[in-house]
Amino acid sequence: MFWTTVLPAQITLGILTGIIIVLIYAAPKLKKRRGSVFVWGTLLSILLFIPSCTVVMIITDYFRFGVFHFRDFNAVNDYHVQGDLPEAASEITVEKFPNGHRAKYTIASEELKRWHEQFWKLHDSTIARDQIDLRENIDAADFARWFGHLKWSLPIDAEYYHGPVTARGGGYSIWYSPTEHTAYQNSAYWSCDLWFATVP
Repeated sequence: MFWTTVLPAQITLGILTGIIIVLIYAAPKLKKRRGSVFVWGTLLSILLFIPSCTVVMIITDYFRFGVFHFRDFNAVNDYHVQGDLPEAASEITVEKFPNGHRAKYTIASEELKRWHEQFWKLHDSTIARDQIDLRENIDAADFARWFGHLKWSLPIDAEYYHGPVTARGGGYSIWYSPTEHTAYQNSAYWSCDLWFATVP
C-alpha cells in the first residue's frame, strides 16, 4: 500500500470538505440554494481531488523527506524510522525517503549487538548468529552505493550486520565501527501498516 499518499489524501479531503461546508453555510447570502451548492461542490471536489492531492503531497514531502538531525531515538518521532533504529542510538542523522531511510548514529558496540539479536528474535525464529561479518568480507562499493551521496566513508574496522526480512517487506544493513562507535544503516520497507506501528 502506498503509505506516502495517505497523509496528503487526508489533508486534501479535509480542505475540500471544509470548503464545501463554508460554501453551503454561505449559500443563502450568495443567493444560491444549499442543495445545488452541495451537489456542484461535491462534483468539483471529485474532479479536483487528484490535482489538489498532488500539490499537497509536494508540500508535505518537502517536510517529511530529506536529511534530518536528531539528538536521540525519542527525538526522531517517526515510527517508520524508529521501527529499524536502536533505542540507544544518539547523534542521529537520517535521510528519509518514501520506501526507507539511511542513518548514521553513535551507539556502543554492546548495545548494537543486543538490539540486533533482539530484532532477529522478534522477527525470526533464529538468533542473529553468523550475521556479523568482519571488514575483509565487506564490499566497499556496496557501501558507497548507499551512502556515497551523503559523503559518508566506510570505516577501516567496519563490521557488517544484516537484519531479517520483516513483515513490512524490508530489512536493514548496518556497517559499524567499534572504535568510532558509529553505525551506518540502510533500511528499506516496501509496505507499511498505515495505522499501527510495530516498533521492536
